[in-house]
Amino acid sequence: MNKYFSIYHLWRFLFSYTIFVTFTTLCIACSDNIEKGLQAKDESEIEISIWGGDKRLEGLLQVGPAKIDTVLNIKCNARWTVEVINCEWCQLSDDNIQNDEHVNDGSFTLNIDPNPTNSIRECTVMIYVVDKNGTHTDQIVEFQLEQDISNISVAPIGGINLPYSGTIQSENDELVTVTANQSWVVNCTQAWLNIIPGIGMENNTFTMSYGEDIKSISFSLRAEANPSQSARTAEVIISSPDNVFTSRRLSVIQSGAPQFFVTPANVPIIPYTGKTLELQVYSPKEDWTAEVTDWIKIDPAKAKAASKPITVKVTIPINNAESSRNGTIDFIFGEKSNIAVSFTQAGNSLTPVVSTAWIADGWTSTQAQLHAYYQCLGLVSSVEACGAEWYPVDNKSNKEETIGELIDGNEIKVSIEGLISDTQYEAIPYIEYRDSEVSELKRVYGGPTRFTTTRDKPSADDNTPPVIDNQPGDEPGSGDNNPPIIE
Repeated sequence: MNKYFSIYHLWRFLFSYTIFVTFTTLCIACSDNIEKGLQAKDESEIEISIWGGDKRLEGLLQVGPAKIDTVLNIKCNARWTVEVINCEWCQLSDDNIQNDEHVNDGSFTLNIDPNPTNSIRECTVMIYVVDKNGTHTDQIVEFQLEQDISNISVAPIGGINLPYSGTIQSENDELVTVTANQSWVVNCTQAWLNIIPGIGMENNTFTMSYGEDIKSISFSLRAEANPSQSARTAEVIISSPDNVFTSRRLSVIQSGAPQFFVTPANVPIIPYTGKTLELQVYSPKEDWTAEVTDWIKIDPAKAKAASKPITVKVTIPINNAESSRNGTIDFIFGEKSNIAVSFTQAGNSLTPVVSTAWIADGWTSTQAQLHAYYQCLGLVSSVEACGAEWYPVDNKSNKEETIGELIDGNEIKVSIEGLISDTQYEAIPYIEYRDSEVSELKRVYGGPTRFTTTRDKPSADDNTPPVIDNQPGDEPGSGDNNPPIIE
């Protein structure tokens, strides 16, 4: 009895011990998995999403053509890893297996190279749920990465012609306009040509973030006077700071200086109170003298030939008469050649005065833009309209009239169309005003200007600007196409 009892109890003891050890081992293993968050999850329990900032990605991520590092966030209740499939232009920048034992949310960074191609390119990014050994499971989330192409254009397309005397373009002139979906920088190849940055630019650079709408930004150019009689060229280069697109190049041609010149050739209306002007006289080969209307003073009145322009001060005294008066400074180079600078000084009266007209940049074979100043000394005068009469010099009976617009408070602008190519014209500006509300409109004319339209099809190597002539009469004088200095 004792023998059987001992064997029976021994067997029960061994069986119970085996069950206890086995159960304890399983509990410890289960507890370890639960603590580390590595327990297997059913497919329906997995939750994973991809976020770019506060926006959830739904299968597609679009980026711009420039180089960019994009940070994406993962929200998940399991461990995960990321791979970029067969893509050389997009790389992962950090450890992309989420190993946190308790929190599985995290982020990763895509380093995206600039797109130098002319087509949109794509690649696939895969997010895998992994088991405790880091092995991919069947749980996969993927999205397409799409990189845009460069979208950039530059206007004007055909290049820019500048006068020899130098220029700064204004809002009324044709500016250089860049339309793009990315950042760009502009430079000039020659020191005599400078960039005047436009609104939105910092120095010579425009910076744009992806996601913004395509933008058009304009800037202008300033050229120094050309001391040579030969034309000179430069290029305006618009390039990508990330080398995303091929540089756009805009040709700029500045005409050669004549044998001598005076600038500005046109001046605003001089007030009746008088004024001092400064003119630049350039004559590298000929000595020159100046003859002036008797009430004008000039210093110096003559000079030897010089390699640089000479500054001439012109003093215009007060005009006590009621009527306006015209003055002329006649610069004589050598024995025969001359350039005359004419201006109008207002009288001490209430009658408005209109200056001599000039043609602004932008004329073609069929149109031109005329400008002139006007001045009203009395508050009782009200300018209501403006325009210009114009006609071919060789057929003055064929006169036409174009209505203009009042701009900048004391300037008129008239866009003349319907011109004949390769033809010399004369144009006379006017304003119409009232002395009071009940009086009829009165018209006052300014001085005439002459200009020659371009040919319909100039040759590729012909960069000669149209001749601008401010001298009245049948024979044109030696004019200049410089706009006046606005003070």
